[in-house]
Amino acid sequence: MKKYLFLFAICFSLSLNAQHPEIKTYVDFLKTQNTSAKDYLISLFDQYDIVIFSERIHLELTQYELLHDVFSDPRFQQKSGHIFMEMGGSNFDKPINEYLHADNLSEDESRKRAIDIQRNSTWYPVWQRYNYHHLLTGLYKINSGLRKDKKLSLHPTDIAVDWSKILTKEDVVKNIRNKESMMGRDSVMAVNITAKIKELEAKGEKRQKYFVILNSAHAMKHDYNLMGFQVKPVGAYLSENFPGKVANVLLNSEAIGNLSSTTNLGFFPPILNGKWDAAFHHLGKDDLGFDLDKSPIADSLFQNMPLVEKGVTNRQAYTGYVYYRHYPNFVNVNGVDGLIDEEFKIELARRSAIFYKPPTISKEELYANFYNNFGRKNSTVPEFVVEYWQKVMQWNEKSNEK
Repeated sequence: MKKYLFLFAICFSLSLNAQHPEIKTYVDFLKTQNTSAKDYLISLFDQYDIVIFSERIHLELTQYELLHDVFSDPRFQQKSGHIFMEMGGSNFDKPINEYLHADNLSEDESRKRAIDIQRNSTWYPVWQRYNYHHLLTGLYKINSGLRKDKKLSLHPTDIAVDWSKILTKEDVVKNIRNKESMMGRDSVMAVNITAKIKELEAKGEKRQKYFVILNSAHAMKHDYNLMGFQVKPVGAYLSENFPGKVANVLLNSEAIGNLSSTTNLGFFPPILNGKWDAAFHHLGKDDLGFDLDKSPIADSLFQNMPLVEKGVTNRQAYTGYVYYRHYPNFVNVNGVDGLIDEEFKIELARRSAIFYKPPTISKEELYANFYNNFGRKNSTVPEFVVEYWQKVMQWNEKSNEK
């Protein structure tokens, strides 16, 4: 902890007025930009029918604080009533929206409904990321203050799984952990989103603007490499299904050069070797949105995900860009208070025993791990925040003085 505090003290005590010449182009551009991330995301509906928000790693919370601000805005509610997201099997569309549209739930009742959905709606034994709970309960709170015709709906789009029918390791392989299911998730999500939009419009939906939350791997318009396999992302499918009507927005995050897993991530550096982040830090700006094709990184090689096609630029991969919070201010949060109770920990142990390799620890230790990791809210800074921010701060002139 002392190491972290010492390094942060050094990083943030450096003058914001010092500017390395190699970030000048970026700084000059950012000086002209004053549209907030929220305002930019909402404004895209003026030109596009579908806006895809490219999520960072799943457990990062500040991005969901931004989304809550977006969904709370009357301008968003006027234009869009339907939010799609990767998380959650499509078979949970009805229970999720019965909850979100329910009348007069107390805060405790809302929390319990959201926890029940989180326990059962994904193909993981349990989805432990706090921001899913934050999203669900936040949307319910927003809806509680809206007229019926302005309420927001949330549509899960992932592969459908019913854990009450997944009883053996063979069931897991058949329904979840097989190449066809895992590599075909993007196709499934795109089909579900497209079908729901067509269904809504056939029924006379008046707010024909749609917001989609996808992790960065799925939000792109170019094929990517995942664990040695070539995958066509949801963003590419939707762009084909709705030509000219889809905008995808890249959120500031790491440069992921090799994606060997979607859950166990190591250290990934900042894009452009830290120069881009350094320009934002130099100006003290951490809440902006703009079109990529108007920016100085438009023709830089896309670095945020490992693409199959080489030479893809940022403007080719994404429509827009949002910078929201500096990397040291990211907050990774696992666990939800009350997610793992005495009854559910037994069910979670059952699911885990058939989903994962045989545990090498006792059942008592397994239960304790479940509670400590998932059963209560745990917040941390990104694991490699010091290494990341050192690469950013090297472009501050004072840090390069001899």
